[in-house]
Amino acid sequence: MTTEYYVWDSELFFVYHNEQNFEQIIDSVNGFMGFDFYHSKIAFESRHYFNKNTEISKIKKGKRLMKLAEPANFQNKFILYQHLLHNRKENEYDYNHIQGKWISTTDSLYVMIFDGLTLVDYYDGNYSDQSKIKIESDTLFCWPLQGEDEYKYAIMSLSDTNLTLLYLPYGGLLLFVKNPE
Repeated sequence: MTTEYYVWDSELFFVYHNEQNFEQIIDSVNGFMGFDFYHSKIAFESRHYFNKNTEISKIKKGKRLMKLAEPANFQNKFILYQHLLHNRKENEYDYNHIQGKWISTTDSLYVMIFDGLTLVDYYDGNYSDQSKIKIESDTLFCWPLQGEDEYKYAIMSLSDTNLTLLYLPYGGLLLFVKNPE
């Protein structure tokens, strides 16, 4: 899923949302082999037009991939993302240094990848979770896409090669090294 927000004078005026389906890999002997993660097709798209913070028109095309409710209120999401982007600008040094792939020094199967305002967790090469992030006053806040819980970590140290987080409020220490790739 991809959602693009278009803004003019700090006001949302257009949202483009799409859901893409990965092509299946089918073998004539074994049947379904998996998905081709390099090629996808748009299965559903919608265009939402706003005027003075009110949706005035919506155009939909295709069929939703998952039987989910309508995507979350775009105006509310825009307010949250606008706050996150402002926060990113204020904490630019920390955001720039945390970007990339981090491997746990205590369990090399656990990997975190920071990309913009998103954190994706992997374990043993398998997707585990995805969160939106915010850094504020040496604290990393994470909001998983699935669920309502917020996770907090004190950033104990952050350099070009090392990251140490303290899970709050329980105090578990997480040590990472940056993957040089």
